[in-house]
Amino acid sequence: MKLFIESHNPAWLEEFVRVKKDLENILSGVIYTDIIHIGSTSIPGLIAKPVLDIAIIVKAENVGSASDALVNAGYGARGELGSK
Repeated sequence: MKLFIESHNPAWLEEFVRVKKDLENILSGVIYTDIIHIGSTSIPGLIAKPVLDIAIIVKAENVGSASDALVNAGYGARGELGSK
């Protein structure tokens, strides 16, 4: 698999804002703390893989309902931090 590294692109922030709104709609019935843009694409001026990393912060007791909502919206479950 080839990885591509690009100069920082201001459109990454715009894409995050769009995706965050979608996630807020998907999670409308779930208690969560925040949805944040993390990783190299979130840092202006830093070169990065053109892949957005987004963290959804939830308390442990709400992980199941958040996961269910995301799976029902078409996202794939990959375990905690995508490690499983």
